[in-house]
Amino acid sequence: NIDFGTNDKAVFGDSDQLKIYYDGSNSVVTASTNGDLNLISTYDDILIQAADNIFIRPQAGEEGIKVMGDGGVELYHNNSLRFTTESGGCKSNKADANTFTIGSSNAGGATLVLDGDSNGDGIGGDYAYLEHSTSGDLNIIATNPADNSKMRFYTGPGSEYMRLDSSGRLNLGNNL
Repeated sequence: NIDFGTNDKAVFGDSDQLKIYYDGSNSVVTASTNGDLNLISTYDDILIQAADNIFIRPQAGEEGIKVMGDGGVELYHNNSLRFTTESGGCKSNKADANTFTIGSSNAGGATLVLDGDSNGDGIGGDYAYLEHSTSGDLNIIATNPADNSKMRFYTGPGSEYMRLDSSGRLNLGNNL
């Protein structure tokens, strides 16, 4: 064992490129070189664990990823908050146009599943989804175990104006 006192540094490299020390409040690893600081495990996982929060800042203190203890996760693009996880799910945050892309890299189609049943696993027979099929069609599907799903269309403060029922009937206006 080698014991270092407060502010004593373990220094590596001909020009002090790597320093490890405790400053009385924080434990610090500083790399000041042209290359990267690599953490490599050739046997198992690398675990980062904190008493409360974890912050990853890519450059000049710019925000990147915030993992909040007992809370959400925040993802940033160019120091602007873009995506958060919350107790009720997740949210994309952006002023102006906000594009969220679900893509296929092998022409296998893309599907957004909306699963409101008790386990939320996206499988079984109780969900709705938007699908861009491999043939290029847009499919909107609603299903449930009783095969009596409906697609309802609302406007304004919740007034239903159109309904497509499981038998294929389209009901409009006052005929709902």
